[in-house]
Formats: sequence, structure tokens, C-alpha cells
Amino acid sequence: MMGNLHGGCAATLIDVLSTTILLGVSEPGKFAYGGVSRNLKVTYLRPVPTGSEVRLVCEVIHVGKRLALLRAEIQRAENGDICVVGEHEKANTDPEVTQRI
Repeated sequence: MMGNLHGGCAATLIDVLSTTILLGVSEPGKFAYGGVSRNLKVTYLRPVPTGSEVRLVCEVIHVGKRLALLRAEIQRAENGDICVVGEHEKANTDPEVTQRI
């Protein structure tokens, strides 16, 4: 309505895409199901005008047995300006893996 990316939409993009990168480094028993969000902190630095091309950059900061920390940025593609920054904490919900020898 205001001609910019809605904050809730930006938070959803950060949630979904940072979880996707976590799945890329998962293993059985360790975030193979993506886990659940424990905390999602989103900081809005500047607006993203409707129709703008954006780049979403996600980074895995830490993956442990129970917790993971991810970072994401929404940038304007034409100049690299950072518009939104997100920190996403995930908790592992995978069942324990039992190995048989």
C-alpha cells in the first residue's frame, strides 16, 4: 500500500531462505527437518521500493547439535545497499539418530 516491501514479507523471506541454507548443511539428526525458529530479529534499515530487484544473502554463523544461528541481508541489486538485516536462531527438532553396528 505504501509502495515498499512489507516488513512481514521481508521477515518471511528471511525466515524461509535462511532455513533453506541451514538444510544445505544439515545431516541426519542435526537439522535435517529444518528445526523450528527460536528467535527471529529483523532490523529495517531502508525501504525496498515495489518493483525493485533485490538480492538475499544468507550465511550460516553456527550450527551445533541443538541450536543454529543464521544471518541474512536483503540488498538492492542495483547498488548493493543493505535494506534489511535478519538474525535467525533455530532449535533442532530432529529425532535422535540411533546407529546400529
